[in-house]
Amino acid sequence: MAPRTARRGTHWSRSNTSRGAIPAPVQEALLRRLERRLRAKWSRAKVDVVVKCRGRFAYVGYVDRSPRKGSQDGRELVPFPLFRLGYQGDPALWLFSLFTYSNERYEPCIGASGDFTASPEQAFDCAARLYLSSLA
Repeated sequence: MAPRTARRGTHWSRSNTSRGAIPAPVQEALLRRLERRLRAKWSRAKVDVVVKCRGRFAYVGYVDRSPRKGSQDGRELVPFPLFRLGYQGDPALWLFSLFTYSNERYEPCIGASGDFTASPEQAFDCAARLYLSSLA
């Protein structure tokens, strides 16, 4: 069986990840932007945004803040994935892949710009409409 990355489109292949890691200031700014968006538009969902960066990708998920039976401190221990952003050198425009729970992998997604790129806020709104609207 071919590696998972070999089955994806060319711009998502492992060979293109050598462009380097996301700079620390860009990572910090990304988290702040997503937290602002969450507070401004999705605060009723009672979740916290989680960003984990690996290589040139930022994996964005959420942790449920609402109390649930069997959870510690009202939080789930493992973040739920929402989407992945691919850094291209411009903090305003990222490659956008939505996490699909049916396949349990990230799939390139057409953003508001009409192609496979989106601002972090556009990507968050797209994923939140799909996955967080039932929590709001």
